[in-house]
Amino acid sequence: MNRRLLAAALLCVTSTAALAQDVDLDVGEATTQVQVPGLSVQVRVSGAPAEAPPPMPTDARHRGPRPPPVQVVGVDTFTLGFELKPQETLRLLSPEGARADIWADDGSYLGGFDVPCEVAAKPGQFYRVVMSLGGALVFDRKVELRRYYRSNVSFRGGARGPGVVLTAPQPTFAMVDFPALVEAVQAEAFSDAKLDVVRTSQGGLTVDQLGQLVDLFSFSSEQVTVVEVCTPRLVDRQNAFKLYRHFTFEGDKQKVKALLTR
Repeated sequence: MNRRLLAAALLCVTSTAALAQDVDLDVGEATTQVQVPGLSVQVRVSGAPAEAPPPMPTDARHRGPRPPPVQVVGVDTFTLGFELKPQETLRLLSPEGARADIWADDGSYLGGFDVPCEVAAKPGQFYRVVMSLGGALVFDRKVELRRYYRSNVSFRGGARGPGVVLTAPQPTFAMVDFPALVEAVQAEAFSDAKLDVVRTSQGGLTVDQLGQLVDLFSFSSEQVTVVEVCTPRLVDRQNAFKLYRHFTFEGDKQKVKALLTR
């Protein structure tokens, strides 16, 4: 294109007499011929070739770390919710102080964020969210971002986070002799006496053991009482959600939830 402009300029300054003859202008190395009736102009243009345009910068979101191998963590300990909003975002509410890394379905990296946080993203796809707290993985799942909705991710235990989920349970007291406790409860004929056995027992309990104790009682009110008595002695509170399956009615589940989160 530049050579054609140069040829046109030379034509403008050439005298009328030159229109009747051939013109050969040597202004460089590369040669370009322009044919006009009654005139032949040959121009040689020198100079370095035009530089290629610089490559487009890579999107910063693609320069992050690659996602780690999928482990699928947090299915039972985190809650996913959707809230109608004009701006689509991923909102990570808890555990507070956790580190969250987010990748899109195409593998692009949205960035690393401190929880709680809210991240704008393209709706209509899934995002892999990986959260760690204190060096331990606490959440690794894909979260859908729907159009006109905000996706909320929160730990079921509240803002403080999983706590002892990061390490093996370390009770500060001796564990109860559970087989002996079960035998003593079963030996009693009346519910009040069974509850007295539970109340007078001492030592740590796991959530699974507490569930077995709950099943030894027939009435839901007594089962809720067992949870109330034994909750302070649990050594693996991060698994407390397993207790809900031992209750049939939603009202009883809500009572148990209130006991576990207070």
